[in-house]
Amino acid sequence: MPAIATVSIYVDDIDAAVDFYTKHLGFSVAAKPAPVIVVLDHDGVSLVLCKADKRTKQNYPAGTGTVLGLSSPDVAAAASKLAKSKVELVVGEPQPFPGGQFIAVRDPAGNVIELLQFEK
Repeated sequence: MPAIATVSIYVDDIDAAVDFYTKHLGFSVAAKPAPVIVVLDHDGVSLVLCKADKRTKQNYPAGTGTVLGLSSPDVAAAASKLAKSKVELVVGEPQPFPGGQFIAVRDPAGNVIELLQFEK
């Protein structure tokens, strides 16, 4: 059975995506193996940004698609901080989900990322 090797996110502007993921979500640049690929790291987990030709706009949450979920200790505080930084909040008020609450943001390429606060 194959094992998960990486998660890739396609973005139309590599520099804007690197800025977003490092400045707002706590990733660091691990490698730049090619001009169209940047490998990010977040506590030992890799995320690969790949160059795409055009921006997307997921019909979140009504449409199908893949959503990256990141754990956050306080989604309300995260929403406030991200809003002040002019990050597009798709779901800006914490909403319940089985096991906790979440908010959702859109990266510069239109991909949706959920920040998840799990109940203890």
